[in-house]
Amino acid sequence: MLDVKIDYRGSISQLDIQEALENTVQASFEWLDQYINFNGVIDVQINIDETSTGRFSGTGPVHEYLGKINGIDTWENASITESRTGIDIDPETPEFIISIDPNSSYLDTLWWDPTPRTQTTDEIPANKIDAFSVVLHEILHGLGISGWLDWNTGKHTGNYQSIWDSFITIENGQAYFTGPHATEFVGEFVEVRLGGSQGVYHLGSANTQQPFLESSIMNSYHFIYGERYLPGQLEFAILEDLGWILKSPTESKTSVINTDGNVSQNTSGNNPVDNQLKNDDIFVGGTGDDTLDGGEGNDELFGNSGNDVLKIGFGHDEATGGEGDDIFHFYAPGYFIIHDFDPLADLLVFDSEKTGLYTIHDLLSVVTHLEDKETGVIVHFVKELSSITLIGVHPEDLSVDMLAFI
Repeated sequence: MLDVKIDYRGSISQLDIQEALENTVQASFEWLDQYINFNGVIDVQINIDETSTGRFSGTGPVHEYLGKINGIDTWENASITESRTGIDIDPETPEFIISIDPNSSYLDTLWWDPTPRTQTTDEIPANKIDAFSVVLHEILHGLGISGWLDWNTGKHTGNYQSIWDSFITIENGQAYFTGPHATEFVGEFVEVRLGGSQGVYHLGSANTQQPFLESSIMNSYHFIYGERYLPGQLEFAILEDLGWILKSPTESKTSVINTDGNVSQNTSGNNPVDNQLKNDDIFVGGTGDDTLDGGEGNDELFGNSGNDVLKIGFGHDEATGGEGDDIFHFYAPGYFIIHDFDPLADLLVFDSEKTGLYTIHDLLSVVTHLEDKETGVIVHFVKELSSITLIGVHPEDLSVDMLAFI
């Protein structure tokens, strides 16, 4: 077991989560230890104090000077140095700081996994944010996704920078992470947010051209209730760019797969993608009529433009059809979210042989109720073995014309 030492600044007695928090921190580092090379004792300080966002925050406060990159003094997080050398350059200071605002209502939205080491993702309540994902996110900041750039502009605030900062470039008002491993994986520079509390050190942007980043544990948007976020190949590529040594092989927890078999969303043509993977995958269609099938696992499917078929089954899948008339094809039970269903243009199709649903009457016999929420309608099935959420759609929008059985 990793040697993780936790110290507190402020009164943890203000919060009734000490045991759950410590278990989650330990489990987070153990999860990461499968993929990156830690070395020595991991010192973590938990600050119980007001934060700028009213939520959690994370950083690595100690840095090792590396020299100049492009004429700018450059520093790396001490945890990276210790991972390579085994030497703690500042034993009196922790490598990781996680700050928790004790007065924030955000704490009430969190669900603490009672057995975080076993990854009981199916048990996350639909009305809660997974605390394991939150803690792991803050640790990733401490691993080096941090620095001193201006949050709003992405510009240097002095003649100093972190390794992450050294890879940030601004093009036409958009920030990008340009590390070679991450760029090779995605096929282009990776979007980085500018502005607000998420600025410079989170992925994605307001007018994103890389919608798959919404699924990243380092996304700048939100964590969806009831979902667990884990680092995937993109995040590990970023860590490698920052100087971390990856253990081999680094098996993907999340893959980004496009319709040409490369990691890029800028494809064209009518392409079938039917990999039936068991990982948690992200499939990105092109400008043609694509067929995407994530198979087993918790997957994200993005059709983009064209008349696409998005096959959905097993796990917790999310699908966005994009422009065009799209078909959302269900072939196995699971917990599914459709982000842009158009009742007048798109179809919900059920694979009769695989689901046993041949008619509208068969479907209605297994639907228990409709839950109308502000964000959309949730169709609940018997024994809560499955659900379909249609974002932006409400019960009065539903009709038999949007259904088909094949």
